[in-house]
Amino acid sequence: MLALGNPLRSDDGLGYLVIEELSKKYPHHCDYLYHGGDSSDLIDLWQDRNVLVVDALRMEQYSPGEILVINSLWHHLKIPRPPMSSHGVSLAEALGLGTVVDKTPLNITLAGIVGENFENGLNLSTPVARAMPDFI
Repeated sequence: MLALGNPLRSDDGLGYLVIEELSKKYPHHCDYLYHGGDSSDLIDLWQDRNVLVVDALRMEQYSPGEILVINSLWHHLKIPRPPMSSHGVSLAEALGLGTVVDKTPLNITLAGIVGENFENGLNLSTPVARAMPDFI
């Protein structure tokens, strides 16, 4: 399980909080990894693994607090060409770059809650906090 995000930016800390809770409840269930940096670093972490990515989502077509699970993420992403710069690489760009260098996950699923607040702060927004028990 791979958590993305920044725990110091309100809802963006969702992945970190989920990993923290699940790793206590189920310490030997899977490998729990937290990644808060540039997504290009993920390429070596996910190579030849089944990966569940947990993250707060920014998706305007959904309401804050909605839970989404996208199985076989490969089929849902428009994988862009590899970026010209390695700074600020998105998950989709990292998957595209991984494809070019033949370092891809076996399968990748994205699970998340649509966030409302990504500003500096330690607390989840009300919609995300309410959805958290059902998400876990």
